[in-house]
Amino acid sequence: NTTCLCTNQQVIAELGACVLEKCSVRDALSMQKFSDETCGKVMVDKSGPARIVPPIFGALAVLLFVIRIVARFTSGKRSWGADDWAIVPAVVAMIALVVLCGFLANDGLGIDMWYLDPDRITYLLRTFFWGEVLYVFIIPVTKISVLIFYLQIFPERFYRRATMTLIVLNACYLVAFLLTTVLQCTPVEGAWLTWDGTYHAECRSLNKQVWAAALTGIILDVAMLVLPMPALWKLKMSIRKKLQVMFMFSLGIFVTIVSAVRLQYIVAFATTRNPTQDFVPVGIWSVVEVSVSIICACLPALRSLLALAMPKSFGTTHKSGKTSEYTSGMRSNAQSNVQSSRIRVKSEFTVQSRRPED
Repeated sequence: NTTCLCTNQQVIAELGACVLEKCSVRDALSMQKFSDETCGKVMVDKSGPARIVPPIFGALAVLLFVIRIVARFTSGKRSWGADDWAIVPAVVAMIALVVLCGFLANDGLGIDMWYLDPDRITYLLRTFFWGEVLYVFIIPVTKISVLIFYLQIFPERFYRRATMTLIVLNACYLVAFLLTTVLQCTPVEGAWLTWDGTYHAECRSLNKQVWAAALTGIILDVAMLVLPMPALWKLKMSIRKKLQVMFMFSLGIFVTIVSAVRLQYIVAFATTRNPTQDFVPVGIWSVVEVSVSIICACLPALRSLLALAMPKSFGTTHKSGKTSEYTSGMRSNAQSNVQSSRIRVKSEFTVQSRRPED
């Protein structure tokens, strides 16, 4: 009785346990596909969000990067700097990650793996692997770019030392977790070939690696968010504009939030029996996180352009005679003497406007 077999959950559970224990992975997948077809279950494709969300966030990140380029070459105050060079490879890798998500969505991502042929499953798992590598590369490189930017706007010795320490820690993060991701299995190809039990490789716990990377990343995020706040509060701006700048620098908290959301999906993915479908949220949140991190890294340039267009709202004002100078407040240098040391705001983006005689 097909109806009885398809609706009796106890029988289904017992058959599933028997298949997993006695049959090979490929046979178990064939059995699951036969069961679904016999019971009239419709194949579900959950790839829709993976086709839409990554391109949108990737495009936003590229847009902010282009705005950053425009800001650099229209200000007349500063050319392309080390922080700009540092973020270029992160943007390139982010674009590659978005493209990989597109390939995955077109080649079976979001479909139950028992509906896919074995070679397609291997291809998808290999693509997952390289997506992990790109993700682990992008996050610390973007942070290093932001920290180099900190070096340029916070010249006091304490901030420079603290910033250099964070740069070194992020570089260590990059090397350590890039190596552990690439070498998660020995040999390396075991990461995408061991799924059916026909290829033997020594693989380390993905859960431990994920937790270690996530916790380390969150700690570094918090340190980067807290570090500039005291210096920003000392800037010679109005309270409103000072809060604008502090809010912009604090937007990095969204990267931490997205990272925490992604973590719950990737931990579940580490023990999944249906990776081709369960990778969908992992892939989406990975692209969202790296895109948001690049967007946040490029926001100071957006504010600089807004300061040019709307200096009264986004610039800081210094009056001298008949001339008003509106500065972005995003560059500073130290002015020290025997008695004290304070921050003097130096504009990267400046507009001179002449006021008419009263």
